[in-house]
Amino acid sequence: MTRKPYQSSFKQSGIDLPLPYINVLKSIAILGVLLFHFIPKQFKYGYLGLDLFFVITGFLIQKKLKTLQSEKFLAHFLINRFRRLVPPLAFMLFGCWIFGYLTLSPKSLFSLSRDLVMAVLFNSDIYYMKNIEYFDFDSRTIPLLHTWSLGSEFKFLLLWSSLFFMCKKIGMQSRNIAFFLLMVSLILNFQLQNNFGSYFLFPLRFYEFMFGVLAFEFYTKLKLRQRKVESFRVRTISFFLLTLITLFVFVPTLSEKVSNLLTLFFLKILFCFISALCLIFINMGDKSIISKAFTFLEIGRAHV
Repeated sequence: MTRKPYQSSFKQSGIDLPLPYINVLKSIAILGVLLFHFIPKQFKYGYLGLDLFFVITGFLIQKKLKTLQSEKFLAHFLINRFRRLVPPLAFMLFGCWIFGYLTLSPKSLFSLSRDLVMAVLFNSDIYYMKNIEYFDFDSRTIPLLHTWSLGSEFKFLLLWSSLFFMCKKIGMQSRNIAFFLLMVSLILNFQLQNNFGSYFLFPLRFYEFMFGVLAFEFYTKLKLRQRKVESFRVRTISFFLLTLITLFVFVPTLSEKVSNLLTLFFLKILFCFISALCLIFINMGDKSIISKAFTFLEIGRAHV
């Protein structure tokens, strides 16, 4: 197979390999968010799926950035990302607008059109931050509410890719700046978590992406050192962590007990930490019983 021009010899290290088991985590994240929106009383902590998605995104974007030869190929990488993202987004937005045009009142159609423009500009997160509270009942009637996460991912992609190559240029390890930004984001969370619209605030979400970035750095370190870990032990740890994630997302009584004990703020930190560990261990082996047990969860394959 011919190597793409913007990819480095990083692939030869064995790190730039397919990570099929991530699809299991993606699917749990998607399913959790869907159940939260459609059956919120039964799955009131399903929104943790989005936190999991951001951790996965950080992991995969760091993996992709590691394959780029230099910053001059960054534009090529970003263009490819847009080519994958824009067509389905445009189709969805166009469908929503046609449906709204046929069914909504002029006032509601104007509101939908405004939301659509914000989604096209990848600015929905800032717009909703200023105007709504995510957990309010009225927010469930906003058809494009989910596009706020695209705004956060877009900002992360631009900011982190720029910082990554800046670190590379000056000889600094990107994991050091990642850890620093993770701590800054956590401090901001602690200070601003109860403010109106804080759920959408990108700086308060940055630590989730950084958990994923650091997870890939640790995963890379283990792979490059060719650390041999007993297969049964890897599978056991992976299955345990995956079970914890599933219980947090789909069993509200567990999340509620942890939230009451640690507060919601620390629940989310714990959940992201467990997700990062799972990303490391679930991909350590060549084969796993996990993939066989969850082969029906392939709906997450399209992301990244």
